[in-house]
Amino acid sequence: MFGFDKKHVLLFCIISLVLFTFYCIIRLHYLKQKFANISVIPGTTKYNVISYINNIESKSKLTDMPGCSSVYDDDIAVRDIGYNNCQTAYSDYLKNNYDVNNNYGLSKALIDICPVTCKSDAYVSCVKLLLNKFTDNANILDGVTADVNTSINTRLDDRNKMLNDIQDSMAPFIYSKDQNEFNINMIVNDQVAKYPSEVLGLVNNYYQDRYKSGNVESFTDNISVSTYIVDPVLENTFLGTYKALKGQFLSLDDLTITIGHDTNSTQPTKNSTIISKQPNFILTVSNSNNLKLTYTIDKLDNYKSMKSAIQMVLSNMTIVSQPKNTDNVQQLLSILGVTSPTSLIMVNDQFTSSEGVLHKNYKLLNDNLDTILVLQKV
Repeated sequence: MFGFDKKHVLLFCIISLVLFTFYCIIRLHYLKQKFANISVIPGTTKYNVISYINNIESKSKLTDMPGCSSVYDDDIAVRDIGYNNCQTAYSDYLKNNYDVNNNYGLSKALIDICPVTCKSDAYVSCVKLLLNKFTDNANILDGVTADVNTSINTRLDDRNKMLNDIQDSMAPFIYSKDQNEFNINMIVNDQVAKYPSEVLGLVNNYYQDRYKSGNVESFTDNISVSTYIVDPVLENTFLGTYKALKGQFLSLDDLTITIGHDTNSTQPTKNSTIISKQPNFILTVSNSNNLKLTYTIDKLDNYKSMKSAIQMVLSNMTIVSQPKNTDNVQQLLSILGVTSPTSLIMVNDQFTSSEGVLHKNYKLLNDNLDTILVLQKV
């Protein structure tokens, strides 16, 4: 076997250490060349990072700024005009209302000798340079924050536009005539599915009854007209115009709700015959921003035989006018329960105060008997 003495082992270690040292020096030189010039601030001129940091650390005085080497108070030169220092001179100038820009026959004005104390324009500019030098990091963070905010806001806007487009595309299917007629029929006849498995059966029965045997209903002049007469007390109590009481929903403070006869509905002529369950009524929702929504009332009657409450079955919502800044009003009403088709309940709530004054308020409820709005008749 090979034999090595201590001298050979020591020599081998020294040579290895020297070679490793040279490798480290070459490697550091390579890294310096690779990372020496990079952009300190994205999108700006590339700087040597080491030099840039050293510059920040070493040049931290006002006179270190470019063009500011002469911007300092010369307390020696100010003695030539009879003052001990710049502060004393500036105080005396202010006391006697002297102009610091006037040399008064001397070689220099006070502002030239004491630019810092006199707050000269050159001093202000140099201070700005010094402040800007130490706000690079702040500028970077501000830029990143602005970019992130812009990105997030853009994505939110794109998402809202996409959702609005989807809603607009789905609206013709959700609010189609057939779908509305089916929902209204289910509400009027109290045939609401309690379980998902019952929905298909109700749909099947509805369309079989409607189109069975292909029969088309026909009427002749000899068929009498059957008209349902609405209780006059009910009409006097609940038909009219209502205003929402203030303080419930900020968006609905100026809301006006009107319940009345539908003057645009088709009326029977002398030579024609129609069967009508009741006179046509309409519910109108409007506000001061030119929003106007109308709902056809297919059924209006006392709620569970109570004289102080009515039930209205709404259908066929029509948007008469809806400026862009009123979209949130319709969305809020829909969330609260004023939509179509649906069933609304209005309760006449009266009470006499301790002063003997009769107060009449009206509560508009959804089909779950949750209060939508408290109204006052006008």
